[in-house]
Amino acid sequence: MIINDRMQFHGLFNQGRNMEWPLKAAQKANKHFAQVCPKFDPLQEWTVMAAILDDNLDVVVMCTGIKCMPECKLVEAGCRLPLYYDTIRDMHAEVLCRRALIRYLLLTPESNTKFHLYVSKVPCGDCSIPVDDTDDISCVKRRRLTLNDDNTKTVAKGTEDWSLKGVVRTKPGRGDAPPTRSVSCSDKLALWNAIGLQGHYTPFLVKFGSIIIDDPRADLAQCRESLLDRVGLTENSGTTVYCVGTKLFKGGDESKRRSPQSIVWHKGMAKAEVVVDGRKLGSAPPRDGRLHGKSVSCVATSSLERL
Repeated sequence: MIINDRMQFHGLFNQGRNMEWPLKAAQKANKHFAQVCPKFDPLQEWTVMAAILDDNLDVVVMCTGIKCMPECKLVEAGCRLPLYYDTIRDMHAEVLCRRALIRYLLLTPESNTKFHLYVSKVPCGDCSIPVDDTDDISCVKRRRLTLNDDNTKTVAKGTEDWSLKGVVRTKPGRGDAPPTRSVSCSDKLALWNAIGLQGHYTPFLVKFGSIIIDDPRADLAQCRESLLDRVGLTENSGTTVYCVGTKLFKGGDESKRRSPQSIVWHKGMAKAEVVVDGRKLGSAPPRDGRLHGKSVSCVATSSLERL
């Protein structure tokens, strides 16, 4: 594969570190995407792709997605509907990758507890603040921030008060979209860097050795601050953040239609699973607040709990 102009890096040498590793990871991830998602048409729609690789640069997990389920479809009269844990609420690629990796580890226990995340776009939330075009003044009218007792701001919806860094942000970024309780990918990645991404599913710690953000708009200093510094970590803590701009991923043109589908694949799966509206593509819609068993994704919370 020919790479023009030695790549268009933002923050090229990462304090003198060898950039061969993230470039090879980007190539491996995009080659695998072409194999797993042959029907995706980048001329018609756009999405975000994320992959998890092992130390040998073998792709273990590959997912796509940019959607999030609104809370109003999962909760009624303040109570969670029975489909709540059968539905994937956050279908952003990075989050699906974490779910797919957990499933992979539960089905194929192994000693490797350090992996590497590749993502084709700067994660939503704190990492993307420097590259967003939103005028913060226009956000003041729709500000709904949670305040501490000392009147400091801690939680924001999407792009509200966009110039404010370090707060927890909920998805989606659009102010006119139905609200969710899912926090941004920047917030989730920072949490996983601090405490691991295994949850209660494995008895051992699972962490990312590196996070590779393949977006020429990404600001390396801001991404490090968002993913490491604000949770008290440094790169000596075991996670290295790289920002590159390879342009290898062809499905990221945001002028196209937003892809409604998410792809979920991990090593050992015969074929990728396609998810729409938090459930398997082609499955029956919810009835009486419930999903049919065949509609439930293999990486939904209820599915993981049964493994």
